[in-house]
Amino acid sequence: MPVVGVATEDIVARANYFQQMLDIELASPALRDAELYYHASMPNIMANCYFAISEAYKNIYLAEGHRTDAPKRAALTCAAIVAISPIRQSPDSNSEEKAAEAAYANPMLAMRCSCSIVNHPFHKRPFDDRRRVYRAFFRFDLPSIEPILAEARANDGEVISDWKISLTAAEETLLNLLVDDFVMYSKFTAAEQANR
Repeated sequence: MPVVGVATEDIVARANYFQQMLDIELASPALRDAELYYHASMPNIMANCYFAISEAYKNIYLAEGHRTDAPKRAALTCAAIVAISPIRQSPDSNSEEKAAEAAYANPMLAMRCSCSIVNHPFHKRPFDDRRRVYRAFFRFDLPSIEPILAEARANDGEVISDWKISLTAAEETLLNLLVDDFVMYSKFTAAEQANR
C-alpha cells in the first residue's frame, strides 16, 4: 500500500481518472497541436501524491470517520496537479511558443479536474479571469511530496515505498486558501449570465 491508510483499488481508480483527464486535456482544441505529452507512469504518481496530500490534510482537519467534502477534494486535486505538473513539452520541440503552451497546460488541467468535482463552469469565465488563476499556479510548490517524486524518478515512475507525509505550515496555508477558493466555486454552478 504505497500511501498509508489508502486502499490500492482507490489509488488505481484515481490513477485511471487522472489518465482520462490527461488524455482529454491533451486532445482539447487549445492543446492538441502543442507538442505536449506525459510520462506513462504519471497518472499513478499523481494518484499517490494526491492521496499522500489528502491523508496529511485529513490528519490536521478531518474528524475521525468523516469523509472529505467536494471543495476539499477539488482543492487537493488542484494542488497535486499543479505541484507535479505532469504535462511536459516534447523533448523534440524547441519552440518558445510551445513552451508557453506547456506552461499553461498544467493549470488548465488542474482547473478542469477540480472544477468538475464542484460542478463549477470555470471554462466559461472570461479568458483574462482564467489566465490570472492559471498564472497564480506557475510557482505553486508542495515540497512534502518531493520524496515521492524522487522515488518515482529513481524507479522509472514506480512508487514503491509506503508513504505518510506531513505538511509544512506554508503548505497547510496554501491548501487552506485553495479550499476556500473551491468552497466559493462550489456555490457558483451556473455560468454568469450575459446581461450581468
